[in-house]
Amino acid sequence: MLNRTTVLSLACALLVAPTSIAVVPQQAIAAGVIAPEQEAGRSLAQASFAALAVSMVRMERLVAIGQLCGSLNEETAALIVERASAEVLEARRDLADGDHTWADIYLEGLRAGAFQSAQLYDVADEQSCRRFAEPGGTLTKLLTWTDEPQQVSPGIIASPRTTP
Repeated sequence: MLNRTTVLSLACALLVAPTSIAVVPQQAIAAGVIAPEQEAGRSLAQASFAALAVSMVRMERLVAIGQLCGSLNEETAALIVERASAEVLEARRDLADGDHTWADIYLEGLRAGAFQSAQLYDVADEQSCRRFAEPGGTLTKLLTWTDEPQQVSPGIIASPRTTP
């Protein structure tokens, strides 16, 4: 059974990036990476886990970029990753026992794509770091995961645990 946090996170992910969640499986089917019946057979728990895993790995990558840019200290970075990971671990617990191996492989593949296939240093130049730290931008959204209020602009507070 899905709990409130999982449902809200999935809903937020769908609101933030509805096309990326729907398009990735379609692209994988078109490329022959997965068969259409595999995607059709995905359970709600698997879909929830996949959506949260994509968000978490994206946040891990952005946290790493934030550290390279000097915008995030080690303690804050660890807190953000820990909180994002907790949601994914909770979604993993909702999976059937036979799906845990699938979840581990899926997460490993996402991380390989995020960290091995692309160089972080390519996006940590001075101009990119300035954009990263702009008020209301990526850094602000990441910092909402510390559960401390963050201002998007003067007088406007960002929603808690905003997905960058």
